[in-house]
Parts: sequence; C-alpha cells; structure tokens
Amino acid sequence: EDENDGLIPQAPSGALLIVDLRNAAENWKIMEADLSPVAAAAHAGEDLEAEYVDINGQNEAVMSFQENNHLAIVDLVTGETLHQFPAGSVELEQVDTNENGLIELAGNIEKRREPDAVAWLDHDSFATANEGDYEDDEGIEGGSRGFTIFNQDGSVEYESAAAFEHWLASAGHYNEDRSENKGCEPEAVDVGQYGGRTLLFVGSERCNAVGVYDVSTGLPEPLQVLPTGIRPEGLKAMADRNLFAASTEADEAGVGIPTMINLYRAEVGPALYPMIASGDDGSGADLPITWVALSGLAGDPADAGTLYAVSDAFLAEGFIYTIDASGHPAMITGKLQVTGASADLDLEGIAVGPDGHFWLGSEGNASSKPNLVLKVDSATGAVIDEFSLPNDLVDQRRANGIEGVAVTGAAGSEVVYVAIQRAWPNEGDTDEVNTKIGRYEVATGEWTFVHYPLQPEGAGDWIGLSELTLLPDGSFAVVERDKGWGPTTGFNAELKAVYGVELATADFLPYQNGVANGGLVTLSKTLLRDLLPDMAAVSIWTAEKLEGLPVGEATGETLFLGLGDWQEAFTD
Repeated sequence: EDENDGLIPQAPSGALLIVDLRNAAENWKIMEADLSPVAAAAHAGEDLEAEYVDINGQNEAVMSFQENNHLAIVDLVTGETLHQFPAGSVELEQVDTNENGLIELAGNIEKRREPDAVAWLDHDSFATANEGDYEDDEGIEGGSRGFTIFNQDGSVEYESAAAFEHWLASAGHYNEDRSENKGCEPEAVDVGQYGGRTLLFVGSERCNAVGVYDVSTGLPEPLQVLPTGIRPEGLKAMADRNLFAASTEADEAGVGIPTMINLYRAEVGPALYPMIASGDDGSGADLPITWVALSGLAGDPADAGTLYAVSDAFLAEGFIYTIDASGHPAMITGKLQVTGASADLDLEGIAVGPDGHFWLGSEGNASSKPNLVLKVDSATGAVIDEFSLPNDLVDQRRANGIEGVAVTGAAGSEVVYVAIQRAWPNEGDTDEVNTKIGRYEVATGEWTFVHYPLQPEGAGDWIGLSELTLLPDGSFAVVERDKGWGPTTGFNAELKAVYGVELATADFLPYQNGVANGGLVTLSKTLLRDLLPDMAAVSIWTAEKLEGLPVGEATGETLFLGLGDWQEAFTD
C-alpha cells in the first residue's frame, strides 16, 4: 500500500473466488466471480481493492471494495454481479474534528463511507461498517464514523451518521486523539438472531467498544455498548449458543494489556455495562454530555442518590460532573468546568465541603505543575481559594502527588486531608515502604503530616494511593493499588484494596527537617475489602486504575461496584 504514495490503482486488484465444497477436498471446484461490472464503474476499477464479503440465505454475496468506496451483490451460483453501486458519502454534523484535548461535538464534515465489513440483516438488506481506509490525491480521508443499512438495489434504508459516535461518547468511550482522523472508526459488523430478535453488532476500532442494536423492525434501536480490549477487529455472533465474541488486534504489552478475545453471553435482564453513562447536555441539539477518565468521586452529604466526579489530565481542562446514581446505569446529568486556577489541573480528588462548595485535589508533577488543593464554587466552577503544599516539602517532589481529598469541620475552619500517591524519597519517605497523608487546617493555614504504610510490592509494579474517603462513622477509607492489569505477562493486578485508617485522632506533625528524616508517625491500617474479586467479576480485564470510592453519606451506600452498605461491605 506504499506504492504510488498510497494512491490507487495498485496491483494486484483482488477477486472473489467461489468454492464448491460439496465433494471431497480434491474435487472442490473453484470459480472466479465476474466482477467486470464493478471494474467498469468503480473509481479505480483496474484495482478493485476487494475488502470483505458476507453471504445470505439466497446464495448471494455482498462485497465491499473499500478504497474504491464501492459495493456489489454477486450470485454465488452463476458468479454474476447482480448489483453494483458506489457507497457514497455522508454529511456529519456535530462531531469532534479538532484534537485539542477536549471532546467538542461541534464540527460539520462530509466523508466518503469507504465500508470495511459488511453483514446481511436479511435477504435484501445489509449493514456496512464505514471505517475509511484511503486518502485521495487531494489529501482527503474517507470514513464516515458510523454504519449504514443498504438495500441490495443500492438504496439507503438507514444512516447512523454521527449517532453511533455520540452514543459511544455518552458511554465515555470517545477517543479524542482520533478527532482529526476518522473518529471512532467502525471497522466490523455482524448480525445474529437472539431470542427472536435480530441484533446488529458494530465494532469501533478506536473507541474499544461494540454497539449492539435491535434491528428486528428495520430501524436500529440502541441496546447496549459492550467494552472490548484494544482495537476490536473481528466480531462473531454465535446466536445458537447465546454468545458473541470480539477479537482485538492491538496490545500494550509493556503495561500488561494483551490482545484478547472477549466473550459475552446474552441474558435476560438489565445490562451490566455500562455502569455509568451521560445524559443530554441541554444544548437543544440532542447531544450527550461528553466525558472520559473519571478519577475522584464523592457522595453528596444530603442526597444519597447524587455523586460528584472529576476528570484527570486526560482532558486539557478540569471538569466536575454531577451524577444521578439512583438508577442503573448511573447518569451524568451535569458538567462544570473549573476556572481560575493558577496552573494546569490534573484533578484526582473531590469532596463536598460543609458550605456545599467543592474541595479538589490536583496532582502535580516533578517539575512545572504544582500539587494544589482548590476550593471551587459549586454553582460556577470558579476557584474560590487555592492552597499549595509547604515549599520545603515540594522542592524535591516526585511526579506522583495529591490523589484523594476529604474534608471535615465547619465552614471557615475546615480540616482538609490529602493522600500523596507514592513515596517521595527525597522528602522524608522510604520508597516502597510508605507515603504521606497531609492535613491542612484552613483556620490556621498549617500543614501537618503522617506516614501511611504501603503494602509490599509484588508483580504489579509500584504501589500507591488513589483515593481518600470520609466514612459515616468519622473514620477514613484509603484506596491502595498497584500498577497491574489483569492476570498477564506484564504487571499483574495483585492489589486493588480499601484500607481503613483513623485520621481524626492521628498524631499529625509539621514537615520539618528533623521530622521528615524518619520522624513522622506511621498510621495503623485495617484491610476493609479486597476489591480484586469484585473488579474481576464485572470487567473484561481487571483495570489498573481503581480511582474513586464514593460513599453516599445519607445512606452509607458504596458505588459503583454496588458493594452495599459500607458497614457490611467493609469488614475486618
């Protein structure tokens, strides 16, 4: 494909070979289909670029010719081309076309479909995955980011346009890094009959997801988004066994995510995944609230069904999300941008203060980005106040800084607790042994600290803290985790756990040279729950980043894993 700067024609052209399997293998007959009508009509007919084929119950094959943006129907008995037609283009409205670190559904573009996989829905209609795989001599790429249902006469019965990508965005699967390319890149489609329903599966190569639609009545009805490994390529409906499979083509071997085959079973009842999605953004344009990479989570003190979340540095700006957790899936109902901070933000922790405003923890790096605690107006997102760690603590800091944040006390005299993710060896900690929990008293402006003892490292690489949550009895829960993913040849997921600590009565001390050099008091901790079994039970591959632990303060319910009442979920 590198010949002629990637432009077609490029030999060989490709063909459709029809194999008669009715006799012993040595007597199989092979016939080449007559694709001359396609060659005569396609953009570069001397180079067909045959891509994919599917066969219906009438012994007819539908073929895609991706780079030529063409489709054909072939009679497999005679080898004759029955119909052939261009796949055409799609006008896309309100899609993200700018890779600026924000998911902004605001662009309008027109793109050639350039279908990859095709799949029959019945004897007359078929679906195409409009991935795109060609850049023409004007530098324009194809790929219309969705799927189309065609009649075999070439008429369009349904066009998803931007709706497929919007659905993935509502489930938190949109890949902002592909906005200036082909977006979600639907590459695969398959169809199966499950429990009297015709289901269409559409795989998004770049968003690591499969959309499942009920097409029994012709008009696709979205049913569920399925998570996959990295870059799903092949889909297989095994309806006779109530199973569906998706295979992936990419891995991240360095951190322990392999290529994989994901198996799913169709069951009666509410869908387990997604556990959280977003609702309408209120713009009047029927768009979802865009979100991705939630980190810290907090329960609303007055409303057990409401949670708040923050997004980390995956996005170019920091956001606070309001979540209705009273149903399944939990629904993001609001999004508030944080404004007025003195530096770029990497929001990792959130708590609700006694006056209803938010307290946020922003993780710094080892050089230019400071670790910050911010008080933020809950109505506008504007920073009300901002606090930095002590100067003599941060001059030799490590990149892994503030993660969780928790708040006690009355308005104006709050006590703010922060968890430092990993040991800072040059700032009084012992690597692989302990890290700090800090306490900031708003009334006095004083920072004090204790040491938190870390679990011994194993095959999951380094261990650190991800969350700090105030429990209803006044004690605190700490999320401690390693860097591992699943059972793998890379870093293995061995530690994803919640520990309990008592901070209200702990002996916090100021950070001073004498104290830092081994003088801080080390907390005692109690294992409240090993979350590895809980995560494995609801995941295709145990995730590395166990990030947020919300407890609905009005009821003490733990979310999203649905662990139940905290006193029952957290046992010694």
